Amino acid sequence: MRAAALVFHALLIAATLDPFAFFQPSVTLTVGERQRLDRGEAIARTLPGRDREVAVFAAVRLDVDGDRLVAWVRRIEELKKSPYVTAIGRFSEPPRLEDLKSLALDDGDLLEIQACRPTRCGLHLSGIEISELHRTVNEAGKDWKPVCRRTRIAQIPYHPTRN
Repeated sequence: MRAAALVFHALLIAATLDPFAFFQPSVTLTVGERQRLDRGEAIARTLPGRDREVAVFAAVRLDVDGDRLVAWVRRIEELKKSPYVTAIGRFSEPPRLEDLKSLALDDGDLLEIQACRPTRCGLHLSGIEISELHRTVNEAGKDWKPVCRRTRIAQIPYHPTRN
């Protein structure tokens, strides 16, 4: 039992000293890769995947304390911002309708508005919500897309009964 405790303690110390111990055995860094990280270079490696999966390991040295790194990661909206993420944000505690104020309808949503019917709507809107959006489209005429795009999600009347 004492031997097992010593081995466990040794592994715990090794994990504390090696920030990459968590990734083993899937990822083991070479001496050269560790030297590149020490020089401030980034490393990236494609890992074996299964079926159609792709796995990538990447690392870069950061000269920040843990609290600052955690605070940065918690700002998910800045971390995930990209051309592929059209809108992102956090809900208040408790969630409020104003949390949706920055969301706008994208091209797919706009096309879906035209196709929505009270018994079939890919946006999962009620008949009243569909009617309100169709009214907006009809009033806007040929310029309906920009008008609807400016329609904020929070402006669409919410009716909990769905079709």
